[in-house]
Amino acid sequence: MKWIDVREPAEWQQVRITGAVLIPLNNLLVSPRQHLQGERVVFYCAQGVRSAVACEVAASVGLSEVYNLEGGIQEWAAHGHPVEK
Repeated sequence: MKWIDVREPAEWQQVRITGAVLIPLNNLLVSPRQHLQGERVVFYCAQGVRSAVACEVAASVGLSEVYNLEGGIQEWAAHGHPVEK
């Protein structure tokens, strides 16, 4: 499972999920095939809106196992899940 953070670099610098990679949504929209290969992917952002768009993009290029972290990293951290700063 690959975790992709679709927020902006400044947001990434503040807090992120351990092991995730940063691919800002705008970069993903411009060249999705460059960033997405045939693997299971969980997208997240601050609240789950941008990551929902990322899921649609991933599905449109043929990925079948894509997931949106609903509530984003804010809800993830609020539930006590691990984050890096």
